[in-house]
Parts: sequence; C-alpha cells; structure tokens
Amino acid sequence: MLTRVARAGVRLGYHGLLNRHFLKSALAGKVTILLYHRIAEHDEDPWLEECGVPYTPPSIFQKHLEMLLSVKGQVLTMDELLCVPGNVSRPRFVISFDDGFADNFTTARSILEKYGLRGLFFIATSLPNKHRLWDHRLSWLHGQPPARAKMESMLRAWLPKPMARHNALWCLRHLLPPQEIERMLDTLEGEFSPFPQSIAEKIYGSWEQIRDTANAGHQIGAHTVHHWMRHTIGLESFRSELLASKAELEKQLARQVTAFSYPYNSYLFTDVELCREVGFTQIFTVDPGRFAPGTLQDTVPRRTVFSVHDSLPRFSQLLLD
Repeated sequence: MLTRVARAGVRLGYHGLLNRHFLKSALAGKVTILLYHRIAEHDEDPWLEECGVPYTPPSIFQKHLEMLLSVKGQVLTMDELLCVPGNVSRPRFVISFDDGFADNFTTARSILEKYGLRGLFFIATSLPNKHRLWDHRLSWLHGQPPARAKMESMLRAWLPKPMARHNALWCLRHLLPPQEIERMLDTLEGEFSPFPQSIAEKIYGSWEQIRDTANAGHQIGAHTVHHWMRHTIGLESFRSELLASKAELEKQLARQVTAFSYPYNSYLFTDVELCREVGFTQIFTVDPGRFAPGTLQDTVPRRTVFSVHDSLPRFSQLLLD
C-alpha cells in the first residue's frame, strides 16, 4: 500500500503531467514573448528591486525554461522566429531582457546556453558606458529617509497637487521633464549619499560582455541611451535617443540592429513611424496580446515576469493570460 507521502507524490506528478498537456494544447501555434530584467537573487541590491526593477532568481529562471521546454516549446530569438513559417503548430517563445544588467550576460546567458537556447537582449547604451542611470540615482536616494523627505518637499514645489495614489518616485519618473530631474539629482547628491559609481560598474553589463553574447548567437536590440520616459521628452530628443543608441550598438557589434523596446513601455502612437524611419523593424512594447508572425502588427507585445511569477502556477497563468 502506498504511504501518504508516496500518494501525494503520485498526485503531484499526475497533476504536473496534466498541466503540461494542458499548456501544450493551449499554447500550440501561439507565440509568447517574455520580458525579464534581472536574473539575480532577491537580496542582491534590494534597493533596486524595491524601486521597481523585477528580479527572477536563477533557479526560478531555470525552472521557467524547463517548463517551456516540457511543453515541446521552441525558444527562439525574434530574428529566428521571423524565419520560421507561420503555420508552426508547436508553442513558440522569445525570452527577452531589458536594460543591460551584467547578470543578463553572465547568469541568464549561461542558463539559456545550458539548454541550447538564445535570447534577445535590449540595451540602454548609457549602461555599458558606465554612466549612472538617472533612475538608479533617484532610486538610491529614495532609499535614504532624509533624502526621500527632501525629494518629496522639492516635488511639492514643482507639483503643488501630486497624484495622491502614487509615491514621490513615481511622480518624478512620470511627471517631470529630464531637465528638472537632473536639477533635483544635482541638488540631492550634493547633500546626501549619491549612487556609487562602484555599484554601477558592478551591476551594469560591459561592451565586451554584450559583444561576446552577440557573437554566441543571441540577438541584441536597442533600448534608447538614457532610458527616459518618452512622454517627458520631445520628438527631436526621442529621435536623437533612437539614432544614438542604434549607431552605438552597430558600431560596437559591427552588425545591423533592427529590434527596439520602449523604456517603461512609454510611447506615443505616432512613435512607431519614427522608429521605422530610423531603421527599427521589430518594435517591442509591454502591451497585452500575442505576436502573430505573418500578420501586420505595428508593435510586438510582451509579458513582464515579476517576482510573483516565482510561483510556477502563477508563471503558467502568465503564459496563458
């Protein structure tokens, strides 16, 4: 007679098998594009995760890939996907990463290649140049209570009626133009502890890592230079961000770069025309929906992986929703 533990094990195995069959059937013929940011433990640089950068632990990322492969899924780059006939019946996935953190090119890449897979990496080109990103500078200051209080006081001077349901960091990111944010940063960093250059050097990927990743068969895309919210900058500034990021990546990689993702998913509806004008043919958002190769789609939707998706049932839901 089976023991209680053995029966529980059988039930778990049976339900796991049912879940795989259901996922395989539900996702057959569909393309799901996932977005990760950092592949790191939750206690690594927690200030950054607390301020909105999603983390996925390496062991969980590996389980995600194993789940995709268990349903006979094909994991492809976008370039590879566009070369595959549109009537493919297997589930297909693209694994993408935004920003350009070092763990993308070490930990994530190593796990992908362990399974013979390739990913799509979007780079904000100020990161490999080791320029401290404005948002990371803000996030670092926001983690210091005295600096946060001063930040909120300065924000009230600029925005007499800030949106009550959002904190100061959200309002600064979404409502102030770059010039005002830079002025605030200069003031606060003169009084409080600034985001250390040494941490930027540690957590930002390098051009050497990015070139090596591209040479290993992974796809590289652009993510602007400075990662500003699109709606806080003008048309010409956005055009400059597109052109400069594309030119820098193509110079560093000695190959054409045609994929682009909007920072913070912030864009205007006319921006897709400008993106195509400067040479981007694969334009990624984080909007709901799925990509259907062979159809006329202006943009490519993705699904962001958050810490809640460390739970495999929640990850399954993300794939199905």
